Amino acid sequence: DRDTGSFLVVWRDYRGTDLYSIRGRIVDATGHPTSDELVIGDAMGEQIHPRLAYDAGSRSFLVTWSDTRRTGFYELFGQVVASPDGLLIGENVFLSSFGGYEHQVEADAAGSRYLLLYAKHGRRIAARYLESDGQPQGDEILLSSVDGRQGAPQAVFDLQRHEFLAAWHDDREGATHLFGRRIDTDGEGSDPIPSPPVECPGFLDPEGVCLGCEETAGPLVDQACPVDAGYSTHGEYLACVTAAVNALRDEGRIGAACKVHLIAPRARSSVAR
Repeated sequence: DRDTGSFLVVWRDYRGTDLYSIRGRIVDATGHPTSDELVIGDAMGEQIHPRLAYDAGSRSFLVTWSDTRRTGFYELFGQVVASPDGLLIGENVFLSSFGGYEHQVEADAAGSRYLLLYAKHGRRIAARYLESDGQPQGDEILLSSVDGRQGAPQAVFDLQRHEFLAAWHDDREGATHLFGRRIDTDGEGSDPIPSPPVECPGFLDPEGVCLGCEETAGPLVDQACPVDAGYSTHGEYLACVTAAVNALRDEGRIGAACKVHLIAPRARSSVAR
């Protein structure tokens, strides 16, 4: 997090519900911990091989990992972690039935979203855009249509050109070589081309005008969940906030980044603590 100089460190941990879990910790620029340990992903089955990226627009990290909780096979899950305090926003998000060990996530610095790359059955490289709250956006992007063992995808974002460069190991020529592909914000260079919608980063009023997030959507959330409503616990208050924010999100009135901005400060508040 370049605004605060904080880092999120993530790892596979042996103290999980079923042996392996994903944990993390916020550290400062000198490497000293500034948060307690975070239990990011912990369920039956294995949670291993974490990756992460940081979105400056929503001031949050997206952690992704390989997970066998659903089917016994490795699939991809994610979790949004707010910066700089390490607050977990929402629940673990299911991202893809594919991926296993070989996946990567990188932030789109121009669009406040992420690009997730993964190998499908170890043979073809695919990608998918994710919103800043971790939810999949648009269709899957097939980066390579040539059959052959392909894996270890990586990506970087070029802020000047507003595009990603993806690269991966590929044995289509009989030996392992490096291949790559450029992906711009419209999916050019991919097959098929996705059409991600242009999303209002704040609050969309009934006339379709995009307004600020907290100053317009915040009062609606506070009206639905007044701080003096006599909640028995902070968790009860936060559940109300999350439901109110999700309702605005489901109605298409707020964007993914606004969702994170609305939940995070209320989760940190002292209401019913």
